[in-house]
Amino acid sequence: MRGILLVAAACLLVALPAAADAPAYLPVQGVLADDEGAPVDGEVSIRFALYTAELGGTELWFETQTVLVEDGLFTAYLGDETALGLELFRDHGVVWLGVKVDTDPEMNRFQVATTGFAAFAQYAGDAASLGGTPASEYRTTSSTVDWTELAGVPAELADGLDADTTYSAGAGLTLTGTEFAADQAAVEGWARGACYDTVAELRAELDTVYADAAHVHGWSTLTGVPAGFADGVDDDTTYDWSTLPGIPAGFADGVDDDTNTTYTAGSGLALTGTQFSADTAVVQARVAGTCAAGSSIRVIDAAGNVTCETDDDTAAPGTAFSTSDIRFYTNHHYHSEYVHYYANTSYLFPALIGHGYFYASLPIPDTFAGRDVRVGTVTIRHNCSTGEYIDTSYLWSDSVVGSQIVRMADATDHSGTGSYSLVFNNTFSPSLGIALYLTADDAAGYCMVSATADYSY
Repeated sequence: MRGILLVAAACLLVALPAAADAPAYLPVQGVLADDEGAPVDGEVSIRFALYTAELGGTELWFETQTVLVEDGLFTAYLGDETALGLELFRDHGVVWLGVKVDTDPEMNRFQVATTGFAAFAQYAGDAASLGGTPASEYRTTSSTVDWTELAGVPAELADGLDADTTYSAGAGLTLTGTEFAADQAAVEGWARGACYDTVAELRAELDTVYADAAHVHGWSTLTGVPAGFADGVDDDTTYDWSTLPGIPAGFADGVDDDTNTTYTAGSGLALTGTQFSADTAVVQARVAGTCAAGSSIRVIDAAGNVTCETDDDTAAPGTAFSTSDIRFYTNHHYHSEYVHYYANTSYLFPALIGHGYFYASLPIPDTFAGRDVRVGTVTIRHNCSTGEYIDTSYLWSDSVVGSQIVRMADATDHSGTGSYSLVFNNTFSPSLGIALYLTADDAAGYCMVSATADYSY
């Protein structure tokens, strides 16, 4: 049995009649591809089921439909075979859709879009009342409420008068009846003072406590000087080695020459003066044996014997190699593009009418990392749905973080099924990558893209 891949599924709310007994349908759209990534054509049997969880959970509803698939695209209406009860959306906060094609296992479940829950709006028949209480029992915004009908009125306001709080006028204010005002005489009196034309006049009014910024105070004018500094010299305290407490016994004589601090050179070391170093004659003498060409030492045992292992990297200069493990991605900086990857094929969905932007890095095997590798040709294979095409292709690299340099560009439109090559013939860089710009005239449109990069070392 061929394998079937669900590339995309879209759950949309169906418009429902106001009648409470109107049938409910939930549309599902998707793309089916076989194990090789080719779109499926023809009728297939699909089992749809709704669950309470992404994994496990309770199956709430299911039905099996025979669905017509054209060029990989299909549309099905859930509820067409088995009635879809709207209370299912009312009674469950989250609902998950499971899809099983023919005899294949059920695919990963998809969460039903929140708009689907608008379907149970038919249960709003109680809108004429609030919690079962008729509208006539409530006041409108234009209704008046009497003071005596208010609950929780503070005791001080219960008599309807706010006459319990009294105020008085402080400095700079006057109070006449219930009116406060500024006391002009008091305020102006605060502002009155003397003005001085020169610094000398101002100093004449100041007492001796004040001095200008350049003034230097004499030591004798300072107060609170500690007794030990009263003579202006800090030479009253002296220390002697013999008076220090807690000196280790090995240092008591003032010389670090005790027998417990001497060292000797052991096996594999040499001591010259106070410097230790490795004795290369002894260390290297331990290793006995060599490895043949194409092999390297894997292990040296305690006796110096070696164990050899065949080299992982035997590639010589001039070796040509290629890779098809090139995966495209999107960073969502522009729109809502998304990508599905399957069997070395990237399914690129712009998800809107207009442009979509997709990127891929050019990898090389670890064997060639750090070597002088050149990129020859990058071949792009594509299969785009009707109305979608690749309008621009770039090879680019990072110059600094967040900045790219276009190394080459192909502005030719590529639609339908086919392939084209980007001939680079230049030095490989870990930051080298591919950028594809897609144009779509349908939000459900897509392009299936795979790429192969040819290298030489």
